[in-house]
Amino acid sequence: MFNAGTGNSITVSELANMVLEIFDLDVPVQYMPERPGDIKYSCSDISKARKTLGFEPKVSLREGLMEFAE
Repeated sequence: MFNAGTGNSITVSELANMVLEIFDLDVPVQYMPERPGDIKYSCSDISKARKTLGFEPKVSLREGLMEFAE
């Protein structure tokens, strides 16, 4: 099993704002209190895919979302 991603982290807030911008949405982002078990940090570890498959990300998250929006 391999992880695919950019290997870069992004906050949920940054992702939400990016989606709103790219899809030209005017929706307020609601921030809720932290819940037990919430994950504070997550980043796809692509080291195995790099080592085994020679995988290198070619498209950033922003670029991928922009292509999807078209």
